Amino acid sequence: TNSSFFDSFNDTLGLSLGFDSIGLDATIGARVRLLEFLKFPISAALNLNCWLTTIRRNLPSGERGIFVQNLIATISLGRFGLSCVDCTTPGVASLPALISLMQGDGAFDFIMGRLPSILSDLVTGDAMHAYFDDRLDNSGRLCPFRDDFRGETVYRTRIVQFGFPELTPTFVDTLLFVAFIGATALAFGFLENQRTRSFEPTDPLSAENNFETPEGATLIDWSDVGRSTKLGELGEWALLELNSFLTGRTDSGIL
Repeated sequence: TNSSFFDSFNDTLGLSLGFDSIGLDATIGARVRLLEFLKFPISAALNLNCWLTTIRRNLPSGERGIFVQNLIATISLGRFGLSCVDCTTPGVASLPALISLMQGDGAFDFIMGRLPSILSDLVTGDAMHAYFDDRLDNSGRLCPFRDDFRGETVYRTRIVQFGFPELTPTFVDTLLFVAFIGATALAFGFLENQRTRSFEPTDPLSAENNFETPEGATLIDWSDVGRSTKLGELGEWALLELNSFLTGRTDSGIL
C-alpha cells in the first residue's frame, strides 16, 4: 500500500482570531427606472431579483446601474494565536512559538494594515461590477412576477465570465508576504522535526562491506572484457583505453 508523507502526522491545533474593531464605509448607488419602481408589486417586496428589475442597465453613457465608490474599511486585529491541542510531532508542536514570535514582530499587523486597501480595490474593481451587471441582466428571468420569468435554475446553470480581479502592487506584495510566512512556517516545522528525530548511525563503507562476491567468481576478465562486463566490443575498447590512460606512463614517469 502507498502511504502519504502526511499520514504520519496526527496533530490537533487550535486557532484563535479576534478583532478589536471592524468598520466599513462606502457609497453604494443604483440608477432606478422610475416607472418600473412605481409599478412595483407589493407582493414581490421580499424578492431581491424583482427589485433588481427596477434598476437601469446598459446605459449609453457607460455608467453602471449599480456602483460602489469611496469604500473605506478599517480592521484592527486584537489577537491571533495558534495553540497545540494534541501535538505528537515535534515540528508541529513548535509552530505556536513561531507564530507568537511573528506576531510580536508585527507580521500579522502588517497584513491587516493592507487588507482595507485590498478590499477596496476588489469591491470597487471591474470584477465586482461585472457581477452586478450580470445579476441585472438576468433579474427579469428570476422574478416570478415578470413575463420573461424562466426560473432560478437558469441563473445557476449559466456560465458567467466575471474576469480576474486586477492585481495591484499592494495585492501582489501582500500575497507574496503571506506566501513567505507560510513557507517559513513549513520549513521551520520540517527542520525542527528533523532535528529531534533520531537516526541510526551508519558506516560510510557499509555498501562496500555488505558487497559479497561469490567464491571463485571473476568480476572482470581482462582477457575478455567485452563479454565479462556485457558491454560488447565498443565497451571493451573504452575500458581498455581508460585503463591504458590511467596506468600508462612516459619514460620520465609522468602520466
